[in-house]
Amino acid sequence: MLNKRKAQMTEWVNHYFERLFGNERPKPDIKWTKSTHILGASCQQYNYLKFSEPFIKANLDNERCLEVLVIHEVCHLAVPKHNADFKRLCRQFGNDVPSGTGFEFPGYHAPAANYYARCSKCGQEYTRMRPPSPSHIRCCFRCDTVLEYTKTGSIK
Repeated sequence: MLNKRKAQMTEWVNHYFERLFGNERPKPDIKWTKSTHILGASCQQYNYLKFSEPFIKANLDNERCLEVLVIHEVCHLAVPKHNADFKRLCRQFGNDVPSGTGFEFPGYHAPAANYYARCSKCGQEYTRMRPPSPSHIRCCFRCDTVLEYTKTGSIK
């Protein structure tokens, strides 16, 4: 069932991306993560979207929840911040599309993080359990700035 939902989410990404951008940009890469901290993510600079497999599994029977997550992240490829322009864009796809971080992941309590980053541009804070891979670039979800993570014990 997970693979079926992932295929459906990929179709939604392509559909909503075409509605927003037509053929003026290449379609984004779609990545899947085992993260439970970030339910969905987008990066304009590297043109990708990422979705949490645990969140998908928790919502296998809630198709609309997954669809609005896709819409939310596709909209971030046009407007990276949760500002008024982003909210207007989300409303074009339905009043139930969260224009903020209002996605719920009931029943899950994350353990303490081992890695930390603060965006040098907007100050948004991020945490991770595992060290980021050197070949994988992480971007701030608010302003798309590249993040640098440090081990939590080494923060001063």
